This record gives sequence, structure tokens and C-alpha cells, in this order.
Amino acid sequence: MQLFSIGLFMLNKDGSKILDEDGKPVETYTIDDIMSYASAWTGFEERDARGGASAANRHVDRSLDPLYINPESRDHFPKSNLYGGFIGDQVVLCNDLPDRAFLRKGATYKILGSDPTPTMLSSEVAVEMNPDRPKMELLPSSPLFNMLCSPDSNGDCTFPSKVVLEDNLFYDDAAKLGLEYKVDTLRTVEMKVGMSHPMYYEYIRQPCVEHTFYSNAKKVIQGQVHGDAVQDNVMCADPTLPIATSMCLEPGSEQSVGGTVHCNYMGERMTYDSAIETCAAKGLELGEPWLFRKDPHESGPCAKGASFTDFRSWTDSSCQVQAKVSFDAGKVAIVHSPSPDHGGMTNTEPSVSEASLNFFKTPWTNGHFPSLNDCLSIGSCHVHDDESCICDTEVAVNDVFTSSSEISSIADLKAALHIGAADPQSFEDDHFTNFGSCGIDGLTVYSTGGNCASFNSDTIFSFEWKSKSLFLKNIKSEVYISGSSFVFRNPVQFISVVQTEARDAYHETDEVLDSLFYHPSHPPFLAMRLAQRFGLSNASPSLIERAVTAYEAGSYETNNLQFGSGKYGDLGALIAAILLDPESREAVLDADQSHGHAKAPLDKVISVFRSMGLKFESPLVMPTLLDSYDTIGQGSYESPSVFNFYLVEFAHPGAVQDAGLTSPETSLYQSYRLLYLLDAMSTTVKFGVNDCPRLPRFEGWRNSSPFQCSTVEGNTDFSPAHFSYWPSSVESVQSIVSELSLLLTSSRMSASNEALITSLVQPIFDTGDIAKAIRAAQQYILTTPEAHTTGIARISENERQLTGYESKPRGPYKALVFLNFSGGVDSYNLLVPKGQCGSGKDGYAAYAASRGNAIPLDGLTSISTSDQVCKEFGVHSDFSLLADLYNQTIFFANIGTLFKPLTRHDEWNVGDLFAHNSMQYNLARGDPYDEAPDTGVLGRLLDMLQKQGHHTSANNLNGEKQMLQGFPEYQNTITEVTLSNPKDLNQYPTVTDLFDVAKQLNGVGELGNSFFGEAWADSMSTALFEHEQLMAIAAAGIEVTDYPLNGESNLSKGLNAIANHMLSREFRNVNRDIFVLRQGGFDMHHSSDGLAPAFQDMNSELGKFINEMKRQGIWEDVAIVFGSEFGRSIPTNSNGGTDHGWGGHSFLIGGGVNGGKVLGNYPHPLDSAHAQYVRGRMIPTTPHEFVWNGVAQWLGVRTESDLDLVLPNRKSFSECDHFTDKDLFVDGACDCTIINGACSCQCDTVTYSPTVSPTLSPSESPSSEPTTHPSSLPSVIPSISPTLNPTDSPTAELPEGGILVNSIIDSAGSYLPFGCNTWSRAWASVDGSLEKFHCDRTDLQDVPAGQVFSPPYVQATIAKKVRVYAGGPNANVSPIDVTLEGRVNPEAPWESIGSGDLEFNNNFEMNVRSSAIFIESTYESGDVNYTYAEVDFPSNNAVYSDYKVTFSATRKYEETRLQFAEVEIPGMLLPPPPTPPPSLSPSVSPSVPPTAYPTHPPTPSPTAAVADNAQAVNTILYPGSVESSGCSRTVRAGSAIAPTTEKFFCDHLDMPTQDGIWVDSLTFSPAHGKLSVAKDLRLYTHNNCANCDCVDYLLEGRVDASSAWEEIGSGDFPWRDQAICRNSRGITINSTFESGDSDLCYDSVGFPSHSTPYLDYKYTCRRTRKNHRYHQVGRIELAGYILE
Repeated sequence: MQLFSIGLFMLNKDGSKILDEDGKPVETYTIDDIMSYASAWTGFEERDARGGASAANRHVDRSLDPLYINPESRDHFPKSNLYGGFIGDQVVLCNDLPDRAFLRKGATYKILGSDPTPTMLSSEVAVEMNPDRPKMELLPSSPLFNMLCSPDSNGDCTFPSKVVLEDNLFYDDAAKLGLEYKVDTLRTVEMKVGMSHPMYYEYIRQPCVEHTFYSNAKKVIQGQVHGDAVQDNVMCADPTLPIATSMCLEPGSEQSVGGTVHCNYMGERMTYDSAIETCAAKGLELGEPWLFRKDPHESGPCAKGASFTDFRSWTDSSCQVQAKVSFDAGKVAIVHSPSPDHGGMTNTEPSVSEASLNFFKTPWTNGHFPSLNDCLSIGSCHVHDDESCICDTEVAVNDVFTSSSEISSIADLKAALHIGAADPQSFEDDHFTNFGSCGIDGLTVYSTGGNCASFNSDTIFSFEWKSKSLFLKNIKSEVYISGSSFVFRNPVQFISVVQTEARDAYHETDEVLDSLFYHPSHPPFLAMRLAQRFGLSNASPSLIERAVTAYEAGSYETNNLQFGSGKYGDLGALIAAILLDPESREAVLDADQSHGHAKAPLDKVISVFRSMGLKFESPLVMPTLLDSYDTIGQGSYESPSVFNFYLVEFAHPGAVQDAGLTSPETSLYQSYRLLYLLDAMSTTVKFGVNDCPRLPRFEGWRNSSPFQCSTVEGNTDFSPAHFSYWPSSVESVQSIVSELSLLLTSSRMSASNEALITSLVQPIFDTGDIAKAIRAAQQYILTTPEAHTTGIARISENERQLTGYESKPRGPYKALVFLNFSGGVDSYNLLVPKGQCGSGKDGYAAYAASRGNAIPLDGLTSISTSDQVCKEFGVHSDFSLLADLYNQTIFFANIGTLFKPLTRHDEWNVGDLFAHNSMQYNLARGDPYDEAPDTGVLGRLLDMLQKQGHHTSANNLNGEKQMLQGFPEYQNTITEVTLSNPKDLNQYPTVTDLFDVAKQLNGVGELGNSFFGEAWADSMSTALFEHEQLMAIAAAGIEVTDYPLNGESNLSKGLNAIANHMLSREFRNVNRDIFVLRQGGFDMHHSSDGLAPAFQDMNSELGKFINEMKRQGIWEDVAIVFGSEFGRSIPTNSNGGTDHGWGGHSFLIGGGVNGGKVLGNYPHPLDSAHAQYVRGRMIPTTPHEFVWNGVAQWLGVRTESDLDLVLPNRKSFSECDHFTDKDLFVDGACDCTIINGACSCQCDTVTYSPTVSPTLSPSESPSSEPTTHPSSLPSVIPSISPTLNPTDSPTAELPEGGILVNSIIDSAGSYLPFGCNTWSRAWASVDGSLEKFHCDRTDLQDVPAGQVFSPPYVQATIAKKVRVYAGGPNANVSPIDVTLEGRVNPEAPWESIGSGDLEFNNNFEMNVRSSAIFIESTYESGDVNYTYAEVDFPSNNAVYSDYKVTFSATRKYEETRLQFAEVEIPGMLLPPPPTPPPSLSPSVSPSVPPTAYPTHPPTPSPTAAVADNAQAVNTILYPGSVESSGCSRTVRAGSAIAPTTEKFFCDHLDMPTQDGIWVDSLTFSPAHGKLSVAKDLRLYTHNNCANCDCVDYLLEGRVDASSAWEEIGSGDFPWRDQAICRNSRGITINSTFESGDSDLCYDSVGFPSHSTPYLDYKYTCRRTRKNHRYHQVGRIELAGYILE
């Protein structure tokens, strides 16, 4: 509902989006809002069938009666609104209504007739109709009787159907004796004086709300009290509300005496005080019965014959309304805690028991709500088993304003007051005093005392807001958690949890609609949508603002004409403002290319019918334009979904899209629909409206019988309707064409088109056949852009040149078919866990327990797999083909749209999840961060295939056109494949050249051509080209012949069309086909019964298609991928259907598929115990990118850069997690494998071609001097204060020159977790933000966990503290203590620095997880804005290089997760060691032992002096390919040689070491493919982490891929001051053969005597500084000579 009334984003008055401080659009609602508003639509059910029109046999059987609300099925808890409050805010409280509100202004009565059963209140017909039951009878003297009677002039009652009291009824003393004046409220009233049968009216209480939490609650009981004195379904109730009956007992009664119910009329509800008075009037007292209804005849006069569950009764026992708070989000559920009954039991109604999960969002003061630790420490609270906190509450009601001086405006007042009030005029005349405006324009103030300077809690503020009279009470109600400072706003609700009534559900529904109607985004949203429908696809902001102003004012005036009622939300004023605005009416604006719109098909057809004077021979026989959706894109009442026939944001590829505009109607520009529409219009011109099956026509008829078909052009004798148009002048062709242009194009037709048509019609006109000339002109004009769009078309007479591939393609044929089953397929009933689940798990039982619509075991066909929790799965037996061809099928478990890896513990609630349109869009785009705007995933795939020389074809069949849209420069035209064989156009022609001329009339657009006209002309020309190609294919006899087509199945027709198109592949010279076929009907909210027949259809039609592929001999070359925008919810809903989900399952099937497996992770169990389970849905673990990666490789896209372009979000997931074509296909060429813990990906054949030719100049004279520079950095950080007997951990007083820092560890260093089964975001522990580190400690609770940190600095450090920031609101996962240890180098033992408890301040909710929230701390203090704890080590002066932080346990021992946001080690960064002067002599004590091999060993490769024609270059490596080894993860391998300082990154984690040292290599294959001689190795530093620099290198070369590597040089790399000097990322490097870039930080080692030529090179880093886990480098240059 909100999607179609206010849209996704907050809008300014001119329709532009409101942006936040980051420049992002502000969303109108969140997932929580969707859930809240969805609960407001529960309980709606269809009415019982009845006679009349609703039972008629219509095209689609639709009930004409509105739904009704079943209160038993309605959600009766508070519902948050879109403004941070609740549905019902600013509505009067029910207990603030005036006494006897049913006799006062605003009271409503509806007639029931002779049946006293109320329609809006709970009751039983048998009880109400019982004549022995007391009724509320009105006496003739009653003022209410007279109002309902409404006597005519003869004094006879007229009994209006509805009566609303306009004023308070006056009751004098005599009238006050009437029964109605003695009760708290009414239900139905009886009027029977002077009538043979009584007449009944039902009282409809005005809309009012209750506070969810209240003080002094009393216990109410329902039903029978058993012999053991146990009460069932006990609740708390507000004693001030008339919501229960009396429960009267004999004074001092014993156990044997039961309670009785007394009343003034049957079904009476009364307040607690009235119940006491009612019992007292009978000599009884209100109490809590020991027995009730042991004998129904002894249960009191008002309980006889009633059901046990008809009503609740007051008792004198107390009751506590508690709040149940969820730890994760602070949501609240209601808990009623009554005092025990006489049996010692408290059988609370389940919906408000401690086990309730009916949570709702509520605003907490300052956003703070109780954490686990708070719950444990607050005396009134206790932790429930479901990890929530149940607390006693106290309600505080306070004044908001004390005087008018505090009110600056009505807007501020409205924002501050949330509680409504009754109209003061509905009270007694002297109850309120009118203070006037109190100096505030538009305000009226009422109060029971005081004045404008002294307000009280009875003060009421009245004002008009958007044509609505508002009355607000000067109070606020807040709920305190007893014994604490936690407080939240007291929610309001229409529907009482004590007595759910349909009346209140209808009031709540009205208020939900009002919350959208009065939303600030509603007027601009509606104005933009209506402007689109009325001719302006891209209305200007100024028009929208003018229309919004009219809508809000309810009035629009132009030329002394007034439109609208003057009330907010007047549609007449809005439509007038749009249609009569100069922007809609000024003809000069037609010249603006962006002005106007494309006409919708039905609009065009009806417009032509009207303008051409359609005349019916028989009014009872008429076309309805039903059944036209498949043929022209629209049909009466045939919208394919709630999103209309087209999406409002659609932009036609080409001119419209390039201009940043929208053209919704052009989404229906499929070729076959355009041609059918034109051919049907031509047929109508020639033969009239007809139902002739052999001709294109507008289908759908009422009262029709088969028509005879004429074959004589112009003969309309057999048609029930025909065009009666005749021009006003037939003196010339010009006059005829001009008038037709007026009627069919609003005189917009271009002069060139009008001249061309005139010249073509003239010969016919000259024959004297004026009627035929008119028909010819009509048909020509109806093909022009001007007839189908508004705006000025500027078209040349040059036809658009469209051709296919003229040469044969290189390479074999392959095809991809994507079956887009829209609506959200319930794939959890397609692939079901069945058995062999291991560890005693019963996969099927868990599945069946989670689903209300589980498939029985005998409805499943077994398949087996590995690498899943269960080894046996079942496929829905109605789709047994997948099991029969399982060896050629792969299932993908829990797949869906993902931006990044997520669990429910992450921030998953982003975007417009669970909505069809947004998720279809995301599925089609495959580009969540919009890196390739206006393109689709399969379109980009086709572009990359075309780039490699493949002949490609994008083919759409009712699919998602966006999915096939590529980049404009590749010009991959989308072919609209028809679902039926092509037919001749223009049968029995008026003019034989109609569609040939249409090519000229839709010629090449000229400068200034209307964008919409261009879209039509381009689509029209494409359609004609495709039709001619299809006709040529048919003429060549290319057609499948043995395909058993099912004409009732769109899937059958679609797959048949694909098979036909594939058969023409050689004719089309195509070797890469991609098809998108869309099949709807899977949005099964109301029942899952449609799933089985849908699967049967898919099973049958896929089988036929596969057989045809085998007949064509290409089954091994075809891959079919099944997809849907999302899966379904795991549990079924109340209707037996399922709701929108997220993750689901899909499959790939094909003759070449390496099948027989289930990839991904099938969730087990399917309930809240799973980390991916959230609100009945599964967060996907397998993104669509994984599948598309392997499919793209199989089709031929194999380079990393091309794959990244096809899948822009590919890098958000680990490379080795993507499926490769070897994973998916038997003939795959690419594979990723884990070798020694590292991911290595390669394809069998990959060609690297240079994209940039090197422009390097030869050196004039190469250097001949060595550049040896001894290392200035020791391999181990030295002691600051050396001694004669050094210790393992030298100490020192804090020296001068040291720097105190907030943390001596950061993200530039290394961080290695331990004590975890798995972990995620290890970097988050030192990234300086509130993004949290996660450690899974399942079965490791007794094992300490933590991280080892290596600071990034060369110099040593001294730790003085350790500081830990909590990871979010869940205190259970936070550590309780910390131990800090240090070591001087990786080989040294760990030494203790200190330990202590972590005493957090318990405000864990302050730390909202986000990588965008940065911590601002100092050495002295952590960031006080967030929750942290620290332990000091004031006496520590030990110097260390590495640190180990250990946590022994979390706050809750059973917790399997350890989480925290940040670790800081405040301390001192010591001065770096002195740099020794350079020396040409070798180091006396090298940092590493000398190698056993010479620096330049002899090689078998021939050597030679550098040839004269050799080219000296700054690097012989770039451009070229780079392969890494020895890395578990590599980032930007190509950056190692690219001409910028964009760094290469290698992670050694889990990789094997050589004598404890990590080693990695890079292999370079230069693109020039020539031998070269290396002379100088240069390394440029990267932007951080000096310890990640390589300090020991080995450079090797080889003459070809089959030769052994030969050493060129090795040893310590001579870094000088580069540990401090760092290069920013992405700086362009300007170097030469002679020298590196002197403006940047680099060092080099030369090989002056080396002259051996090599083809490939291998650079090995044998040790990083401090043996760091990461190896990083800005760039590697190898200066030398390229030999010609």
C-alpha cells in the first residue's frame, strides 16, 4: 500500500528526492515499517457468496463485494507508523471520551433491522435473538429514540440507515430515567413501541485508542472456572474502560458458591467501578470466584445461554502489565502478570504471556533500552528463556506545556503532542473554557481551569491541519522500567487485547490509510504518477509543485474557473492542475525533445476508435479489449501484477535512457506487440472491428457468435462495428491527410511525413475511390511516430539501416536460457532435505516442522549429494525431470541477491528487500552499487563475448528486458522473439507497400527529434527488420516440426519459440545466443495449491524442450538456468500460502553440465537456530554472482577484467567461492583450487594482449656502477637501554623523544585471531571504527581466544594500557577480562605485561555496529561517546615488537560468540634507531645467514652482449600478465607492475613457511613476448605497513615456459629510509631506464654485469620486515633491454 501511495523515498514538494547529509535519498519506510503496516492488513477475508452480479460468469471471477475484517484473525497489538510513533497517535483516548459518549456529538448508529446481532461487535446470533435475554430498549420519550426514529410529517418513523449525532442530546430529568442514561456504553438498542417487529440499531463508538500500558490494572477472567478454582485465559484490563462484565459474589462466600453476572442489558460492558456498583445494587460484592458456571442456570441472568468465551468479567484482584524487551533491537511485547487464582495458578492468555513473541517497535528515550547486564541488575526485571528481558512497569503522565509562551507555532505543538482529545463541544456546556488563540494564529485553546499563562493536563488545543480538525491533549504518557532510568513512549492501539472488536479494526484501517494520505510525500508522489498517466512522462518540478499546491489546498483556479472542494486531498483539483497547467497545454512545448510521453496501447486503440467514429451495428455486441495483453501489451482488467502493465521508472534504451528520462509505456515495445497492434489497426480500418480468427484483431467480446470473415478490403458488412469517419472536406488529398493528422496525431505530424503520405495517397484519390484513399491515409498515419507519441518527431526519409551478421562466426555454438519465474518461487518445496543427515539429525523432520505446507515423503523423488548436512534430498515429484536428469543438473542452495556476505548478526536490513519490483530489478541488473548504470548482467555478458569476436544475440520473450541491456558502444540489439510463428503482415491490403513505407515514416531521427518519437521509430524499424528475418527463416523451411506444443501453456509457447530460434542459428550467423523467458504466477500468498500444477507444467515443457535440443544435436551446448527474484518465507501464513522471502534454491541443467550435486549451503535447521534465519526468511549464502561467474566462463568470458565488468560486485566475495566453469560443466576451462592453503585460479587457455603500446625511450648509457646499500634496519628491534647481559625483554624508563599514542596497533599492522573455529572481519578489531570482529567459539568456550598484533612501525613500542570497545547491544558476547603479553621478535617467547577485568559501563546499545562510525580516542582516554573498558599497566616499561591480547571468557559462558568492536593499546612509540652512514663495504654482520649459492651462478642459457638494436626501457615487465603463488589471498596482482603506486597485496595466512619464514612469488610474462635483459630491480613503497616491505629477494628468469628458472640476483634488498617514506596509492610513476621516479619513495638493486636474455621473470620475496603476515609493494620495475 505504501509503495503505491508515497513511494520509496521522501520527496520535496516539487517531486525531487530529499537527501541526507551524505547526499543519499531518504527512504520513506524501512523493513520494520513494512512488517508493521503488513500487520494492519491482517484479518481481511472474502464474504460468503450470494446471488446477483457477484455470481455471474465473468471473464475472471472477481467478487464485487468488499472484504470484511474477521477480528479473530486481526493483529491486535500496537503498530508503529512512518513518523516514529504509532498508528493512532493524536486520536482521542477511549477513557477520555465524555461520559455517555453515545449520547453526544459524533456518536454514530447504523440500522440492523429486525436482527439485534451487532455487525461490528463480538456476539452470537443465538444469544442476541433469545427473547429471554434483557435488551437495551429505548422508550418513546427518549431523545435517542426520537433521533433514530426521525419521524416524518405524519409522525411515522423513517429509520435512517445511518444516524450521526451533530450535537449533544439533551436529557431532562424525566429522560434521565431511561435505561440508556444509566450505563457506561451501548451495543445495540431496541425500538418496538407501535411496531409489529422491533427495530434495532447498533452503536458505533467513535474512533479512539487505548494506552498499551496503564496503572492500577485489574484482573479479568473469561470462560468457566473449574472445580479446582483454576481460571483460564486471564488478562489485565484498564479499570477506567467499559470492557468487561460484573462478577458478583455473596459477601463472604465460600468455595462452594460461584460467581454470577448481572447487567442492565445482555452483553453490557462496564468499567471496574460500575461493576462494583452493579454487584452492590444486588446486595453482592465484586470478587474473584471459586467457581463459575458449574450450573449454567446459576451463572446470573446475563450469562445464561452465552458461550464461555463471549465476554470477560472483572475481578477485584490486581494485575501487573509488564514489558518484554528484546535485547537486539529494543522492541517491546506486552506481558500480563495477574495475581494467582484460588487454585494458585496464573493461566495468562497466550498472546500476552511471558512466552509472547508479539514484539513491536517503540521509541526509547535517547535510544537506550535494557541490555542483558541491565536486566540482570534491575530488581524488577528477569531474563526470559528466549533471551529477552521482562520487567515491571510504571506509567507516568505529565503536562507538556505550562503556558502559551512555550509554543512557537502550531507545527511545533503538533510535533510535541501525541495524544488526542475529544471535541470539547461533546462535553457539558460548562465543562471547558475557551481561551481563544492565546496569541497563536489558527489555534483555539480549551481548559477546565487556568488561563493562557497556566495550562494543565486537561488543556486541549484545537486547530485545522490539512482540512482536518485536530484536538490534542496537553499530556505525554511514558512507561518506566521499574527501578531504572529506562523509559519509552507509551504506545497507543485501536484494538484492545482484552476484547478484539471488528469496529476497532475498521477504525485502525482508516487511520492506516490516513497515515499514508497525510504523509508529506503522498501529494508529490501522486502528482508525478498522475502526470505520467495524463501525458507527461517527465513533468517539470515546477508543474509538480503547482499540482501539489492545488492538491493540498483542495483548490485550483484558472481563467476564473474554480476546481475542487477546498479541502486537502481533492483529486479534482489535482487533475485540473495537471491538465490545465501551461506545461500540459502549450503547443510550443511539443518542440522540446523531452516533453510528452509514449501512448499506452489501450489509450491508442480507444483514441482511434473514438476519433474515427466507431459505429456499432448492435450495441449488445461489442469488443471489450479483454484477452489483449499477450497481443498488444495491455488488456482490460488484465494487469499482470500490482505494478501495472509497465514500471513507472522504465527508461527505453537509447535516446530516452541517455537523456536520463523515463518512458514507462515503452517497456511494452516488444516487436511482435508493435506489429500486431499496427496490423490489428489496419485490419480494423479495412474490415471494421471483427473477430475473424485469421486476421489480427482486438479480441474479447460480449454476446458474440462467430463472425463471417470478409476477404474484400473495405467490406465491413460482416463486422458488428466499423469506422464511420468521413472528412469534412474531400476536395483534395491534402485536406484529408491534414484532418486525419489533426484527429490521429493532434496535428503533430512532420511536414516530411505528411508530404510523403500525401504523395502516396494521391494516385488512389485520383481513381475516384475516395473511401479507399481515406483508408490508405489512415493506415499510413497510424504507423508514424506522431500517432504513437506526443512531441514533435523530426524524421528524415532515410531508412534506418539494420543488418545481421554477414559472415560465419568463429567457434562452436553455445546458448544460455534464463527462465525467470517471477513472483517468488517456493523453492523450499522444490528441493527438500530427506535423509542421511548425520549426527542423529533428521533433516526431513526439521523441514516439516518449519513448514506448514510440507511435501509428504511420498511426494519426493530422491537424489543424493555430498558436502551438505544431509546427503539425501528429495525433488518435488511433480518436477521429477530434475531427478531423472540429475547427472546433468546442479542445484544451488540458498541463492539470492547479496551485496556482500551477510548473516542476521550483520546489518542486513538494507534496500527495499522483499518487494517484487526492486528484487526483480536487482536480479536483472546484478550491479548493486550501480557501477554499470542502465545495463543488465546478461547484456554485459553479451558485450564481453562480442568483444572477443563472438557473434551474439540477445533474445527476449516476455522477459526482463533490462537483463539483456548492454553498453551502448557494443550495440547488442535485443531481439523480441515471438511466441508464435511469423505471419504475413497486411493481409488483403489497401496498399501493398504499407510496411515498406513505414520504414521511411520511421526513418533516421534528425537533430531535435522527440525522445519518445525516436523510441517508437527505432523500435518500429527493429520490429520490421526482425519480422523480415523471421519470415526469411520460415521461407527457408527452418522450423521445428515434431514439437508437441501446448497452446494453453505460455511456457510451452516460449520454449517452442526458443527452439525455433535456435534452429536458425546458422541462418543468423550467431554462435552465442542468450534467451530470457519470463513466466509469472508464483506469488502464492493465499495458497500453495498452485505450486504442483506449475511444477507439472515446467516438468512437461522442459522435457519437450530438452528432447528438441537433442534432435538438433546441441543439448551439450545449451545451459538452462532457473531463477526467481526471491524465495518464499519458511513458515506458511494464515492462508496456507507463503510470503515474500529472500534466499531460495535454483538449478542449472544442460547436456554439458557437470551435474549430480547440490552446491552452496542448504540451511539446516530451517528455523531461528540458523544464523541466516530472520523473520521466517533465509538470508542467502550463495549470491547470483557465483553462478554467473561459471556460466560466463563457459560461454567464453575468462579474463579477470572482463568477468569484473560482467559482474561488478564479484570482488565483494572471495574469489575461490565463485563457481568456475569446471565446477559447472564437463568441458570447463577454468578452475580455482586451494594449493597449500592458497587460492589459485587459472584457465586452460588465456590470451593476454597488450592494451597500451609501451612508449619507452632507450637509455643513452647504462649504469655500470653497483648500487649496493647496506641495510640500516636490524632484523630485530634493539633494546633501548642495552646491558652487558641483555634480557629477552629489555626495559627502559620512558625516554624523551617518544610519542604517546592512542594505540600502538592499527590496521596497517598485522592481526591474527586464535581460539576461534571461524572468524570474520579480523581487521575490524583495529580499523578505528565500530565495525565488529566476530569469533565463533562453538565447543571452545573453555579455550582462551584473542588476537596477535604486530604494529606497523619499524621502531619499538611500550604498552601502557589495553582498551576494548563493546561490539554492540548484545552484552553476552563481550569479553569479561583481558590479558596482554608481548615479545621482542617472532621467535621469542611471550612475556606477560598484565591482566584485569573489563568493566564496561553497560550501555552496550551505544555501540551501533558500523564501519562508518569512527572512534576518536587519545592516549589518556577512550571515546566517551561509546562503551569501552580498559586495564592499565602503569609500571610496564618493557619494549616489545608484537603483542598478544587474550580473553578467557564472554559474559555469558554458554555464548558461542566472542565479539568486540575495537582493541586499542595506548602506549609510547619510541624513536626509530639511528641510521648508519652508507658504506660501500659489505655488512660485517648480515641480518640473515649468507646463502650457500653464488649470486650469479653459471647457466646453460647462452649469454651475449646487448645488441645494438635493443630498446632500453624503464621496465620490461609492463604490460603483461602476473601470477602469484604462496599467498592465501591476493589483491590487485596486476598492480605489481602497473605504472602507478596502486599496491599489490599478498596475505600469507595459513600458508606453509620455510624455516618459519613466509615466502611468496610473482611470475611475470611480458606482453611484448620478446627476450629481454634485466639490469635494475626497483621496488616502490606502498602507502602503509613498513613491516610489509620485502627485505630479502630472489630474481630469476627463464627462456621459455619449459625451461628451468635461473637466478639473476638475490640477497638483502637495500632499503634505506623507505621504512618511513611511503607512497600514497594510485600515483602515476614517471621513470626512465636510468632512474626511478625521484619524486617517489623507492629503492633499487642493479645487475650491471648481467647480460643473459630471458622471456619470463620470477620475483620471490623470501622475507618481509619482521616476517610480517602481509607482503605489499607499490610497484615492481625491472629496467632493462628488450631485444628486437
